[in-house]
Amino acid sequence: MTSEQLATRFLREWSCCTRCVTRLIHGRSNQCEEELVKAELAVYETPVCPACCGLLHHPSLCSIPSDFRTNRPDENLLVSVVERVESSGFKYLACLLKAIDPVIFSIREHCIWTKLFGLTQPNSGFSREANIAPTSDADALFCTKDVDVWRRNSVSAKHAWQLIVYPLLSTVLKVPFVHSPDECSAPKFLSDNASGLALFQPETCLLRIEVEFIHAKTDSECLAFAEQANNINSPMVRQHVFRLLNVPRKRNRLRRRIAVDSLESSDRSSTLYTCASVEPKVSGRFSKTFLQPLLLTLAERNYSFGFTFPEETEIFSLYKVQLTRECPVVLAGRYVKLSRRLPQTPWIVDGTRKLPLSVEELIVNPVRTQFGSSSRITFSSAGREDVDVRCLGLGRPFMLQVENFQASIAAVINTFSKFHGKRKQSLKDMEIADQSSVDLLHLATLINAQTEGKVFVRDLQFVQPSQASHTIKFGELDKSKCYRAVCWCPQGGLGSEQLCLLTNHCTGSSKSTQRTSDHLVWPPKITSDYVEFGPIPLIQPTPIRVLHRRAALERTRTVRSMRLMDYKTRMRCPPPEFVDYLSWSKLYPVEELFILELRCDAGTYVKEFIHGDLGRCRPSLASILQRQVDILALDVVAIELDWPLHLPNPDLPV
Repeated sequence: MTSEQLATRFLREWSCCTRCVTRLIHGRSNQCEEELVKAELAVYETPVCPACCGLLHHPSLCSIPSDFRTNRPDENLLVSVVERVESSGFKYLACLLKAIDPVIFSIREHCIWTKLFGLTQPNSGFSREANIAPTSDADALFCTKDVDVWRRNSVSAKHAWQLIVYPLLSTVLKVPFVHSPDECSAPKFLSDNASGLALFQPETCLLRIEVEFIHAKTDSECLAFAEQANNINSPMVRQHVFRLLNVPRKRNRLRRRIAVDSLESSDRSSTLYTCASVEPKVSGRFSKTFLQPLLLTLAERNYSFGFTFPEETEIFSLYKVQLTRECPVVLAGRYVKLSRRLPQTPWIVDGTRKLPLSVEELIVNPVRTQFGSSSRITFSSAGREDVDVRCLGLGRPFMLQVENFQASIAAVINTFSKFHGKRKQSLKDMEIADQSSVDLLHLATLINAQTEGKVFVRDLQFVQPSQASHTIKFGELDKSKCYRAVCWCPQGGLGSEQLCLLTNHCTGSSKSTQRTSDHLVWPPKITSDYVEFGPIPLIQPTPIRVLHRRAALERTRTVRSMRLMDYKTRMRCPPPEFVDYLSWSKLYPVEELFILELRCDAGTYVKEFIHGDLGRCRPSLASILQRQVDILALDVVAIELDWPLHLPNPDLPV
C-alpha cells in the first residue's frame, strides 16, 4: 500500500468525501482537476464531509437537476444562482465565479493535516501524538515530508467547487466561464464574441458572480479553537490568539449616492440574494487575515493540542449570491452650467433639500436609465463652482464612474456613438476616432434634452479608467482658470486714481502695449478696450463662508492677469454671454459698476480676492483700490485642462 493509498484510507475513515481526498492528497497530479469534475457519484455520499461541510458532495450545493425548470428543488444553490442571473437584467458574454469560504474551512483543514502529521512514522522527525491514532491496525507508511508535499500542493475547497460547477453553470447559462478578466482580451475570446462587441475594455462584458458561504458554527468553532490554542506555552501563539479575538470591527463607509436615500422616491433593485429568509445570526468576527498567522505558527512549530471538530457536520444552510461587474466603465465630458440657482451636487442640509435639482442629478439620471437601475454612478469634476456661479466657455471637465451596470457596453456604443464603427466621411471624423476613447454624442443630446436648459453637456465619451481619476483629480490643480465678474464700487465708482494704485501695486507694469501710466484713464476711451494688470501674488486663509467644512489653512495663490472693463460702455451692445449682466443696471448706478476678468491659479477664492473677506485676504482688490468693492455676479469662463478629447458639439435637442 502506497503512502497516498494509506492517507486516503485514513481520510475516508474520518468521513472525508471522495473529492476532498482527491484535492488534499492528489493536488499535484495533472489529473486532479479532471478527477474532481468527473466524480459525479460523489454527490450521493454520506455523511457530510467534515473538510468541506458538504460543499463538494451534497446535491444542494454542487449539482443542478436536469428538470429544475419544471420541478424546482428546494434550497439548491446553483439553481438559485441561475435564477438570480437570468432575472437580474445584466447583459454579459462571459461569467467569472468567485467563492468566499468561511473561516471554518481553514481550521478544519489544519486539524486534518495535524492528524496526518500525528500518524507519520516515529523515525521521520515528527513524533506520533498520543491523542491521535489510526483507527486501523496498520502502521503508517508515510513520513512528514509526504504530508508536507500534500499540504503544499492541495487544492482549496472553494477552488475545487468552482472547477466542479463551472461546466454546470456554463451549460445552463450558455456562456463561457473564465478564470480571470484577462481571458476576455484573448484573441480566441474576441473572435468568438465579436458580435458588435466594440471591444472597448473587453472585460466590461464580464459578469461577476460572487457566492459567500455562511456556516452557523463558524464563530463557536473558531472561539473554541482559539481558546485551546491559547493554552500553548508560546508567547507568539498567544499574541496571534489575542489579535484574532480582538479584531476591530470595520466601519461601514457608505458611498455618497446621488441623493440621500431617505429623499429618493425610487427603490432600486438589489443584486443581493440570501438563501434563507432570515439573515444568519453569526457575527463574522473572525478574520482569515488574523487566523492564518496563527495556523502557520502552529504548523511551523509542530504545536498540537486536543482540538477536534464535531463528529457530525452540518451543511451550509445559508449563502449569499451577489452579481456585480468585474470592472467599471468611465464616461468623461464637459458641462456648461447656465443657471445661477443650481448646485453642482445635491444641496442637502440636515436632511432638507435647499434646491430641487443639481448638475450631478441632471447628468447622472439619464445615464443611469441607459445603464440600468442597479448602476452605481460616481460623479467627479475638475473643481466646482458655487451655486450662484455659471460655468461657461467649453465647460468644466467631469467624469462618471459607472459600476454594476446592467447594459451591454457594446449596445450603448452602437446606440449612442456618432463616429465609432461608422464609416469615416472626412479627415475631421478620422481625427475623432481615437483608440483610447469612444464618443457618446447622441447620449449627450439625450441628456441635454432633459436638463431644462440649465446644463449643456458636450465632449461625452468613454475613456480608459486607468488615467481618468488621476487626470481629473490632479490635472486641474496645475492649470489656470479664467473668471468674469460684475463688480460694484460704491462711493463714485472707479477712477483714474484707482487705476494708478493698481498699477503701482502690481509686480510688473501694465501689460497693455497701447497704454502707459500717463494714459490710465477710466473709463477707457476705446469702446472695446480694457485695462490689464498683473500678476498679483495672494495669501488667502480659508474663507469664513467655508470654515465650517474646510480646514483653517493659508494658501498662496497668484492672479496671473486681470482686466477691467467699464460696465456702461461694454453693455451698449453686449454679446450673448453678457446679457445676464443687464439686470444689475436696474439695481445699481451704472457708473459704479465694472466688469472684471481674471486668470488665476486653480484653487483661488475669487470672491474673497475681490471683497477682501473682512481683510483676511492679503491683498485684495478692495484693499489695493482703497475702496469698498463687492461682487454681484461671477462666471467661470475657461478651465485650462486639455481633457477629455474635444469633440464636435452634440446635436441640439428637438
